[in-house]
Amino acid sequence: MSVVDLRRGVLVTNLELAGKPTDMLLKPDGGELYVISPEAHGLQVINTWTHEVGDYMVLGAAPTRGVLSNDAGLMYVSDTAAGRVTPVDILNRRIIREALSEKHPEKGFPIPAGDSPVALRFDPAENLLLVVSQGSGDLAVIRVRTNFLLTMIPVGEHPQELAVKLF
Repeated sequence: MSVVDLRRGVLVTNLELAGKPTDMLLKPDGGELYVISPEAHGLQVINTWTHEVGDYMVLGAAPTRGVLSNDAGLMYVSDTAAGRVTPVDILNRRIIREALSEKHPEKGFPIPAGDSPVALRFDPAENLLLVVSQGSGDLAVIRVRTNFLLTMIPVGEHPQELAVKLF
């Protein structure tokens, strides 16, 4: 990955990454860049101020895309090979493996999300996570508070992206 200073029009540095990135998420304060790579089976954290590749987290078979909460504390990453979504406590750099609800200890990691889940989005209140699955043609609706799959809605063949609108 190349870091470029656009004001001066110069290459600052080239960073060595594991695998080929398929998604990058920038923390709202701009201090960290989260790079997801299926080939590396995880995500790498880049400090954008120092241009250093930092922490690495193994997330699964083929993590592909991610979505970051507004407070940058929670990230969900789709795994196309495993057909699931992985919840990540990004502040503490750990996968959320325990259930988020005492009443339903069987719920939590991993969250099933159809065949080949790709794009993910939160609803505006960040209560629901919406995930489209290319292979099964479904939209998975997941409650964020409990990491529980609420329903799968058929949306047609090979969806690749989604947008969320308030009504």
